[in-house]
Amino acid sequence: MNSVPSAVFPCGQPVSVDFLTLAVPCRSASRLRLLLWVGVTLSLALAELTARASVITWTNINGGLWNVSSNWSPNTVPGAADTVFITNAGVYTVTQNVSVTVAGLTLGGDGAQTLTNAGSNLTLNGASAVTATGVLGLAGGTLAGTGVLTVAGQVIWTGGEISSAVNIAANGSLDIIGSGIRYFSGSGVLLNAGVITWSGANDIQTGNSARIINQPGARFDIRNDQLLERSNGGAITNYGIVRKSAANGTTTVTVPLVNYGTLDVQSGCVAYGVGAGNQFNDGSAFTGAGTNLVYYGTVAFNGGIASENLELGGAILGGSGTFSGFVSWTSGDLSGGPLTIATNGVLHIKGPAGKHINSTGTLVNQGLITWSGTNDIETANSARIINQSGAVFDIQNNQSLSLYNGGAITNYGTLRKSGGGGTTIITVPLVNCGALDVRSGCVAYGANAGNQFNDGSTFTGAGTNLVYYGTVTFNGGLASENLELGGATLGGTGTFSGIVNWTSGDLSGGPLAIATNGVLNIKGAAKKNLGGTGTLLNHGLITWSGTNDIEFWSLGRIINQSGAVFDIQNNQSLSLYNGGAITNYGTLRKSAGGGITTITVPLVNCGALDVRSGCVAYGANAGNQFNDGSTFTGAGTNLVYNGTVAFNGGIVSENLELGGAILGGSGTFSGIVN
Repeated sequence: MNSVPSAVFPCGQPVSVDFLTLAVPCRSASRLRLLLWVGVTLSLALAELTARASVITWTNINGGLWNVSSNWSPNTVPGAADTVFITNAGVYTVTQNVSVTVAGLTLGGDGAQTLTNAGSNLTLNGASAVTATGVLGLAGGTLAGTGVLTVAGQVIWTGGEISSAVNIAANGSLDIIGSGIRYFSGSGVLLNAGVITWSGANDIQTGNSARIINQPGARFDIRNDQLLERSNGGAITNYGIVRKSAANGTTTVTVPLVNYGTLDVQSGCVAYGVGAGNQFNDGSAFTGAGTNLVYYGTVAFNGGIASENLELGGAILGGSGTFSGFVSWTSGDLSGGPLTIATNGVLHIKGPAGKHINSTGTLVNQGLITWSGTNDIETANSARIINQSGAVFDIQNNQSLSLYNGGAITNYGTLRKSGGGGTTIITVPLVNCGALDVRSGCVAYGANAGNQFNDGSTFTGAGTNLVYYGTVTFNGGLASENLELGGATLGGTGTFSGIVNWTSGDLSGGPLAIATNGVLNIKGAAKKNLGGTGTLLNHGLITWSGTNDIEFWSLGRIINQSGAVFDIQNNQSLSLYNGGAITNYGTLRKSAGGGITTITVPLVNCGALDVRSGCVAYGANAGNQFNDGSTFTGAGTNLVYNGTVAFNGGIVSENLELGGAILGGSGTFSGIVN
């Protein structure tokens, strides 16, 4: 405040006080000096008090209208620079019937104080509070301003817009009720540490940079089937609990959600469907008797995630999350990862919609995956399914797991077909080191290339494991109850125990070995080909039945080891195309057929040729050798009918017939020779 010094007002001189200039007569100078000094001082003091913020308090304990000055102390309607208190004891309602801008507001004292707003704007430009006994009713207009409103009491939002910061304290509440649309926009931040309930037929719409943040321990309780939608901006972050406790339909959330907390759907469904931005991060939990549905957009799952009711129903999935509990995948794509099913996790792949695993999408299973319904699974690019040791991938349908332009499956655990009864086709390259357990129907493996069945692979169950197409390698120890080789090109250095059926296809690599406890059944109508470096090494039992021929080319080989049996049960031909050979140290037997089996592949024999039925006729142009230890036995006939043949060493015969060949060697025969 300015003051007038006492050493002024000389006689007859002009006197200036701020903007006022006076000429003071000499005779009245002293009195005027005093009066002017007092007047100016009072005027400036009043001006300064007017400009300074005032504290204005509501005094009408019967309630009333905001714009009535007599309701306030001092008796003036609060202005933009004023701080307002509606705290006087009593139970009453203040009606805000005009748009208001104040520097601050405190609502709630002894008793219960309510401030209602039917449609006017309320702008708070400083720290404001709704205390434990205060109730703020927002029925229209906009709650705006640069200040933060802290709510320890109750806010009832029945209409209008919020574009400012509102903090719901731990003991505070926000009730969103009624019909219409609630707008949350601008730079508004709704920070909840208490309880927000959303009921009625109203939608919530976010815009600009608006944020809803649900703090740890806080609850956002949905009690309707409405829409929480994004207009041109906005986001939700949840560290607490977002719960749907009532209404049996679907609540749709299209605002990006970043979640670290609990999504508890006790009734109906909450559907999350933003184009991009949904993140379910470490600590996320999906709980309740209802459904948490992620149905649209690009979604990331990260860290440890627990689920009772999560449904992946159309979104593009990514992230590096690990799921425990139950998850259903009914539609959509997996294009990132790895997404992991934990040892205590279950993923149900179901429904009619196709599933796509593409780009870098990786599904790692450490628990249980079930695949049911009429949906197919398609892989592309660098997609991967990895079934870990101890994990089970359970097929319960007759669909296809197909390759588009890339992808692979690796199985260290159990790939099982427990239902369906028909054929499940897998054209994705499979690298297997685990169990292929077909308990129902058939699983048919038909990748063009890349199928590998490695050491430790087992083929089990009452159904059929069919390898029907492509280039396939078998390596290491392999145990089979139900493996059928039905059309593929076979290679590798595998050793089979148990039972294997060869119904079609080629052996072009090797050696593939039948162990001492192994059985290979060569059967059916389709011709079998041994070519390239294809080598079949028998330590156990091979049976050859059906109407199929076996043809050798290039360096194809059958080696029947000491103690092994190659049992012919048909009247077909084992023929030479442009190369190949048979070596027998064990028993080459014909036990059935009754007619003639013709062998035009060169045979080097040091074992038993046991023809119990019909005739085996050896007719290679060259290369047939019957060496020391050879025996010709059985009720049928061993006929050597063509080519150049050498007999060497001691040879025992019951049924050998020399019927057209050119004979040589230095053999010594015992028994009967014709």
